[in-house]
Amino acid sequence: ELDPNHFYARIAQARLSLLSNRLDTFQKQLKELVKVAADNLDVMKLQVVSAQGSGDNKAALKLLETVFLREPTTSNVIALAAQHQLDGNVSGAIAQLQLWVKDHANDVKAREKLAEIYGSNNQVGEVVYQYREILQMDPEHVMGLNNLAWHLLEDDPRQALDLADKANRVSPDSGSILDTLA
Repeated sequence: ELDPNHFYARIAQARLSLLSNRLDTFQKQLKELVKVAADNLDVMKLQVVSAQGSGDNKAALKLLETVFLREPTTSNVIALAAQHQLDGNVSGAIAQLQLWVKDHANDVKAREKLAEIYGSNNQVGEVVYQYREILQMDPEHVMGLNNLAWHLLEDDPRQALDLADKANRVSPDSGSILDTLA
């Protein structure tokens, strides 16, 4: 209120409007932000949310590609891959993450997303490989232990049980781990 043209306050207002589901206020704030700083990455990310909300996946993908090219980070590559996946372009999502993991082999978050996409595409061997890689980096990675156990249930039940037991020791009373353990 004290400074309506304060850029970062306007960004914060837009985010708060979005979080509180005041979409008209969000769109108003976004319109003003685009006028003054259309090339700002935070503004572009808000435009992505707006495009996704209105079902304009093509615009969202284009914006995410630009964001990723300007700021190649784990969160941006995951967002870009998720948009490819949302558009039904699973091979594009996989290719995007494979390239990233090739250059960032220790990126656990990117490997988790890659495993998730492989899983949604019934590529169990690739899922298993990604979780094994994650567990080499972090032997107590709970999600890796649990999900690898789940994917090994039929092929290697003994190892699946060992992994589920370990996951349960690391994170006792987790519903998803107890489900796998059962």
